[in-house]
Amino acid sequence: MRKFGFVLGSCFLLALSWQSGCGSGSSGFDISPDAEEAAIVGVLETRSCTTLGDLTLCPADEAPASLPPEAMLPENLAASVETGAGETDSLRCLPTEGGLCGVFLVFRPAGFPPETTFAVAARSLEPPGPWVAGSEPLPAEGDPALLGSTVELAPEARRLRFAVLVYLSRPASIPERFERLLDSGADLAFLGERSLLE
Repeated sequence: MRKFGFVLGSCFLLALSWQSGCGSGSSGFDISPDAEEAAIVGVLETRSCTTLGDLTLCPADEAPASLPPEAMLPENLAASVETGAGETDSLRCLPTEGGLCGVFLVFRPAGFPPETTFAVAARSLEPPGPWVAGSEPLPAEGDPALLGSTVELAPEARRLRFAVLVYLSRPASIPERFERLLDSGADLAFLGERSLLE
């Protein structure tokens, strides 16, 4: 399990602000991987947010997201995640010591509460693979608002889907691999896709 020791949050305080209680609503256990995949494709095609169980899915690189009314999130949250989609549609695959494909993803979050924790996950689309959590995001040199994380995928990966995971209260841990984004325990996921260059 990957530990995240920074960024504190309080589920109790968030529950007061949401007026809905922490952990209420659908857990998502009854949502199949195929149903989640269909929801993700819909988000990327329509460039709009949707709610799947306790997870809100949004496209990256859009204006502050218009959150669905059923989302279990603070009403005044107007947030966005930039990943430089307009600058490049491909990322470099760098071989790791273990023979994997190391992909460095950068993102700029905006509009989130100061106690928010961020993480990155990615999965290979060609060929298909599971979600893999990246290294703990760290600020870029010269731009503390820009965060970067490295995800290690199978060496044959040619196209990936990524998710910037948002936790409004600190997670005890995040799985290193998971079949569904719902299993990450995140509150929001900002999504995008990139081709990989060798």
